[in-house]
Amino acid sequence: MIGLSGLGTFTFVDDDGKDIGENVPDAAGTYSYKVKYTPKEGETEQDVQTGDITVTVRPKAITVNALSGKKIYGEETKLEFEVDESQLVLDDTKEDLNLTLTAAGGEGEDGDSINSPVGAYKIVKKECGTGNYNVTVMPAWYIISPKMISITWSDVSDLVYTGEPVNVTAKAQGLLEGDQCDVKVVGGDRIQPGTYLAVAVSLTNSNYKLPMEYSQLVQEYTIQEAPEDGGDSDGPGGDSDGSGNGKADAGPKINLALRHS
Repeated sequence: MIGLSGLGTFTFVDDDGKDIGENVPDAAGTYSYKVKYTPKEGETEQDVQTGDITVTVRPKAITVNALSGKKIYGEETKLEFEVDESQLVLDDTKEDLNLTLTAAGGEGEDGDSINSPVGAYKIVKKECGTGNYNVTVMPAWYIISPKMISITWSDVSDLVYTGEPVNVTAKAQGLLEGDQCDVKVVGGDRIQPGTYLAVAVSLTNSNYKLPMEYSQLVQEYTIQEAPEDGGDSDGPGGDSDGSGNGKADAGPKINLALRHS
């Protein structure tokens, strides 16, 4: 079709030379078409001609906005975005973008999993499943907050003075499978008889936080006085001669006096 001149029209046609009208490409890519040139009547003596042409359809550049979000550690991560659908063409909708976002953190971490660490993450594009659009994502923040645990206390019903500290402890409940979290307790190591309070003050895993209820954070306990005797079965008072004086039987007395002649 080199050398054509004068007024005329170009139309896309099929292999039989029939006009394909508005059946233009509906997806980005490179296509081969036949083009027909029809001279305007009276403007040229050239005949109708056809030729091959390559058409490249580039992806359309659009911008979407990530939406800020938050969750509690252990919950499912849900990342959302919004788009002005007037940027889309034909009958395309938001879902046709097949856009996947990620909550990006530092040092290769992300907030996409239920057990992603507590912290602040930036929501950015991970991938776009359509080649028809070149999508730019305006980032937003995603916050993961600690999960509140509950506490169970060790048995304090039978604490007796021994001269050594007792060991009143607390255990975290409601952890994710595989997680470790110890509860630091103060005041749970008294020695002398009396009534005391043990208090849960902190956790060893920053993905969790202590309960708000004061009743869960404290445990009252009493150390009883030790028995006055061991309750020996040899007789009252633990003596072996049955006298009740607490003394063991010394056995038969021996007269050690010497006789002088």
